[in-house]
Amino acid sequence: MTRTVDPVHTLAVRGEEEIAEAVRRARAEGRGIRVLGAGGSKSEVTQVPHTALRIREPDRILRVEGREATVPTGITTGRLQELLRREGLALATVGEWRNATIAGSIATATHGGSAHHGIVSTSVRRVRLVDGTGAIRDVDRHHPDFTHLAVNLGAFGVLTEVTLACDPHFFLRMETDVIPFQEYLEDPVAQESRVEFHASVWMPDAARVIRFGGERTDDPGRRSRRHTRFGKWLAMARFVARRLGFHRTVSSWLFRKTSVGDAGQMLSPLIVPPRVVHFRHRANEVRRRRAGELAIPASAAAEALPRFEAFFRRHLTTLNNPIGLRMNAADDFAVSPCEGRATLWLDIFYDADPVFERELAALADDFEGRCHWGKALALPPGTLRRRYTRWDAFAEARRRYDPDEVFANAFTHRLGLTSRGAPAPAP
Repeated sequence: MTRTVDPVHTLAVRGEEEIAEAVRRARAEGRGIRVLGAGGSKSEVTQVPHTALRIREPDRILRVEGREATVPTGITTGRLQELLRREGLALATVGEWRNATIAGSIATATHGGSAHHGIVSTSVRRVRLVDGTGAIRDVDRHHPDFTHLAVNLGAFGVLTEVTLACDPHFFLRMETDVIPFQEYLEDPVAQESRVEFHASVWMPDAARVIRFGGERTDDPGRRSRRHTRFGKWLAMARFVARRLGFHRTVSSWLFRKTSVGDAGQMLSPLIVPPRVVHFRHRANEVRRRRAGELAIPASAAAEALPRFEAFFRRHLTTLNNPIGLRMNAADDFAVSPCEGRATLWLDIFYDADPVFERELAALADDFEGRCHWGKALALPPGTLRRRYTRWDAFAEARRRYDPDEVFANAFTHRLGLTSRGAPAPAP
């Protein structure tokens, strides 16, 4: 979520030159600056220190060359899928929330559900940005800094446009069903890889997994809407299972469904307006509720999940939702949670509790866990830095693009990427 601290000034700009001028002015005045996005992040990654940029961008695709589309980075993924469809194209790597911006998705390593595909950034072929000096730069995937800009934590500058590799437009057929957790546990990688697009919801108190598996299909004619993973059916089943002890209600009888539709709508079914998301974030802050997402090596999933099961069962009253499970292919971006390894994601919703958080961090550390940058960080900054062999190179590149820390904020300070939070030098 886009968080702000006083005093904050919101500045509306249009076009790269106005953005560059705003950055140069902030640099000269020693003020921090950040772009206002959709507000979906649950961490301080998008915190605005002083000046918030509201960028007025064209609601269109800038150009299409073959299967590559160049777009303004403030466009939402849902709107982009609509525009791409008119060009006979689609993004296969996309998050579930339609209102996420492309810039925010790239900054935080947003991902979908597919062990066959990587995070959203794996579709990126080129970025264009205004750096911390106000200079405009073009960086493509052959540039040595691309590995840092593809997942950038918003700390390098203002991305103004991005070129994305797309697929020919496709439709998706999705099957939803329920299996026992022990069956899922026999081979989690095979479960998440059994079809091209896959995501699951694990209910530890009912020992069951709800599976959402999708494959490409020809134009199905009649469309049908899919279940959302954390929708009303899940809420009802969770209530009956937890409050009344009727675990068998979490069954294929209740959840089985075949859905068919356009790729964009099926891959991104969440259409919650940003204002509602902002309200929920504020409400969760008051109620001290957290949402974190751990990334552990997929190769360790069969060993790790029984440990997590025992942990969750000890803390059932602390969990306020079932656990989301997804996998992604490995990538080579410097601070991507999937860097160098196929990844199992565990989406964990819980009430703030020091004992729970301490034990969760220790358990994640046992399996070389990383964290989704846009959600609550379950691991301390020092541990996270050690998880990335190219962390120092990422920090050095950040300094080159933003030497005066115009794009620094509480998040970069906390991670030691900017001076106020920089780790002490070794003795």
